[in-house]
Amino acid sequence: MNHVLTELLETGCAVSENGNVHRIRSHISKEEGLFLERLVTEVKPTVSLEVGLAYGVSTLFICQGLAGTNKPRHIVIDPNQFKPTSGPEHDCYEGIGLYNLRRAGYEQMIEFHDAPSHLALPLLVENDVKLDFAFIDGWHTFDFACVDFFYVDMLLRPGGLVVLDDTDFPSVWKLARFIVRNRAYEVVGCLPSADVVTRHPLRWLRLNGTRKLSRAWYQLLHSDGLSPHNRCIAFRKAGEDTRSWDFHRDF
Repeated sequence: MNHVLTELLETGCAVSENGNVHRIRSHISKEEGLFLERLVTEVKPTVSLEVGLAYGVSTLFICQGLAGTNKPRHIVIDPNQFKPTSGPEHDCYEGIGLYNLRRAGYEQMIEFHDAPSHLALPLLVENDVKLDFAFIDGWHTFDFACVDFFYVDMLLRPGGLVVLDDTDFPSVWKLARFIVRNRAYEVVGCLPSADVVTRHPLRWLRLNGTRKLSRAWYQLLHSDGLSPHNRCIAFRKAGEDTRSWDFHRDF
């Protein structure tokens, strides 16, 4: 494992180029990182993409997987790398994610976009960029996550992989349901977790706007091979979109 990644995971802290120490949080676990690295190693993407950078933990794992690829290009989108986020904690990453990538020796494979994903992704579509792998870990409301997937699908080659993070969030899990019910994608990998459904079921139901878990609703949760007990789900694009203009399947 790269020394920078080892340092981040063992200390739980990241240091900015100016020497400021940040306690890292909301980052992926080592288990999930190895899951991503394995997928990337298997796909060997020439061009890959990631929505969300923060302290660079997931990006470092992805770059480890890219290390054996000839001249890889990893596109990273994050509007908050140099300014506070709009969330309640108002994180300011001080460019730590990019700094960690430079320290790890991965700078040459990174193409960074300092813009919201809903603005950066359409420009990639306009420039006819084609992806082999994408990791979506941006804003987690359903509408923003769905917009990220919408554009990533336009960029992704048939046979390519897209991975959704935090699929134990009701909003992101809803997107996973949409993908398998309405699009030409198949689930190729899941990372189970002790999620809020298992450990805090009442909280999950509250977040999902549901007061009780009926038998029919429980069956719906687990159909199509999906479950909110997974924190990360990988999908393979089976083909281009051939739906009719009025196609819809409940999800």
